Amino acid sequence: MVTTRQRKLIALLKQQQRIMTVAEYANILGVSKRTVYADIETITPDLEASGYRLKSIPGKGLAVEQTEHHALEAVESLEKVSDTESRREAIAKLLIVDEARRTMSELSNMFYVSVSSIRNDLDIIKRSIENGSTARLIISKAGIHIEGTEEEQQQLLIQFNDYAIKRLGNKRYLSSILDFLRQTYGNQLVDTCYDITKEFSESRIYVPADHYLINIINTLVVMTFRSSKGKSINESYQNLFLNEIMELPNILLAKEILSIISSHYPVTFSDADCKFLSQHLIANRIEFVNYRKGYFEYNDSFLNIIAKMERLTGIEIFKYQENVQNILHHLNAAVFRLKTGVNIKNNLTNQIKLEFGMMFNLTWLVLESESEHLGVRFTEDEVGFLMIHFQNIVDLEQRSKRVLIICTNGYTTSQMILNRIRKILPPLDIIETATVDKAEHADVSAVDFIITTVDLSITNVPTIHVSPLIGDEDIKNISAFYGERFLASDDYTSSSFKTLRKFLIPSLVTKSEEHMNKENIIKLMVGKLEAQGYVDQHYLTSVLQRESAGGTDTNHGIAIPHGQLKHVLQTSVAVWFSDTPIKWNNHSIRMAIFFNVAENDLYVSRGILEEIYALIKSDKLAQRLATGMTTQDFIEFLIAED
Repeated sequence: MVTTRQRKLIALLKQQQRIMTVAEYANILGVSKRTVYADIETITPDLEASGYRLKSIPGKGLAVEQTEHHALEAVESLEKVSDTESRREAIAKLLIVDEARRTMSELSNMFYVSVSSIRNDLDIIKRSIENGSTARLIISKAGIHIEGTEEEQQQLLIQFNDYAIKRLGNKRYLSSILDFLRQTYGNQLVDTCYDITKEFSESRIYVPADHYLINIINTLVVMTFRSSKGKSINESYQNLFLNEIMELPNILLAKEILSIISSHYPVTFSDADCKFLSQHLIANRIEFVNYRKGYFEYNDSFLNIIAKMERLTGIEIFKYQENVQNILHHLNAAVFRLKTGVNIKNNLTNQIKLEFGMMFNLTWLVLESESEHLGVRFTEDEVGFLMIHFQNIVDLEQRSKRVLIICTNGYTTSQMILNRIRKILPPLDIIETATVDKAEHADVSAVDFIITTVDLSITNVPTIHVSPLIGDEDIKNISAFYGERFLASDDYTSSSFKTLRKFLIPSLVTKSEEHMNKENIIKLMVGKLEAQGYVDQHYLTSVLQRESAGGTDTNHGIAIPHGQLKHVLQTSVAVWFSDTPIKWNNHSIRMAIFFNVAENDLYVSRGILEEIYALIKSDKLAQRLATGMTTQDFIEFLIAED
C-alpha cells in the first residue's frame, strides 16, 4: 500500500521541471536518502502504470519521462471524439485546463472539422462557461488564449467542470463526477480533495445537499490544481476591516481545509486563496454542524467559558443558540490544534487587539481561567479568532457601534482623527479609517455612522462632517451626535476610576528614574507583587509567557501586562511609569499597568479593564506623563477624576 509520503513523492516526480537528486527529494520530504531510494523502488510500478518512467542520470540525478504510449494517449483521445458535444468539451479542456494555445486552423485539423464549425464551437463554449466573474477566452490570429486574473481563471475552471458535469445527464452521480475529475486532474489530486471534504462533512461541517458538496469538491480540485502549477490568487478584495473580521470564522474553516490538503499534497495556498474558498463555503451554505450534548471531550470547560463571558459582558449569550454552537465547535477545533501543534496564523490579530482591546483581554482572561482543565496554552491568534464569535453576539445586542472615518489627507491625519475619536467613544465601539474610494466601493451597510472630512455620495448612513484637523468644536459635535442617536441616560459616561482605585496598591505605584527594558520592568514589578503577597512565585513566568505570546502594549503609550489567574493570590493593580519612553513590543510606552486578577474575582475584571482603557485614553494623563509626574501625582490624578 502506498503511504502518504510516497504519494507526495509520486506527485513531485510527475511535476518535475528539471533533473533533481535523491538528496533534494529527501530534503523536501524530510527523510533520509535511503528512505527515498526505498520509496522509489515501491512506487516505480505505479509510475510506470500511469505512463511515467524514471531514468537515473549519473552525476546529475533522476529524470522523469513520459512513455510514448502515454504521450500519444491524449492525442488519440481527441481523435476518437465523434459527437459535437464531446468535441466541444475536449476543446474547452485543451484551452482552459491544459492552457494550450491553438489557432482555429490547428483545432480544425486536430478534430477533422471545418474552421467555421470550430468558430461555432467556441461561441457556444464561451456562452456556456464564461460569466461576469470568469476569465475570458480571447480569439486572435496568434491563437486562442485565456485573459483574466488568477481568481477569474479559477472561476473559469470551476465553470468548465460544471459544464462537463452537466453533460453527464442522468449519470450525474458522485462516482461519475469523481471519475470525470480524476480523468481531468489526476487521481491523487482529486482523491485528496474528496477525502478531506468527506471527512469534514461527516464531523465538522453541515452540508445541506449533495450538490453543495460537489460544488466544494469542484472548487478544491481547481484550487489545488492551480496551486500545483505555482499559481495563487492575489489579494484583490475591497473590504472594510469591520466586515473582514466578521468573516474570520469562515476564513479559519477555509484555512483548516487548505492546510490539511497541503499536508497530503505538495502545494501551498495564499491568504487570498483562503478568502476565495471561504466565499465559496458561504455561497454553498456550508455551516458548522449542530452542537449535541456530550459531543465534545471538554464539554464542561467549553460551557464554563461561555458562561463566564456571559456574566462578564452582561449579555445572555446562551439565547443565541446558533452562535453558541459555532463557539463550541470553534473551541473544540482550537483545543485540537493547540494539542497537536497545528498553528493557523490570524493575520488580523494586531488590528483586532487595536480595535477590540478590552474584549480581546476579557476573552484571554476567561480562556486562561480554563486553560489548565483543557491542558493547553492559548495563543494570541486563537484568542483573536474566538473573540470574534463573542463580538458577533455583542453586535447582535447592539452593544457596540461601528464607526467609519473617511479622510483624504493621508495616513497621519487619519490616525490623528482616529486617536482623538477613540478617546471619546465607549471601549467596545469599533472604529476604522478608509479612503473615499474604498468607502464608496465597499459594503457600508453595517456601519452605524460616518465621520468624514469630505463630501460623500453615500446617503444611507448617518454622517457628520469635521475639519481635517478635528478641533475641540468637532469633538463636541461628535459627542452630541453620538449621544443623540445611540446613548440612553444610563449608558456609557466617562469613568470615575472607582473600581481601579479600589484595587490599586499605592505602594506598588513606581516611577523609574533610570532607563529599563521590558523584562527588567516586569521582574521589578512582579517581584514587588510577590513580596507583598499578591501573587505566587510562578506568576513571573506566566507574565513573561504572556508577553512572548504577543505584546500587551497599546498605541496609547501604555502597556497592560498580566499573567495567569491561578497564580494571583489577591486581585491588585500595580503601576510602573517613567519620564522616558521605552520600547515594549510594537510600541514605545511610558507606563505599564499590571492587571492582576484572582480566579475568584474574574467578574470584576471588566470593570477594571473599562477604567484602564478610559485611563489610557485620557489626554490629561498623557500631558502629565509628558511633562513629568510623581507617584503621588498619579494617585491624586485618579482621585481628582472622580
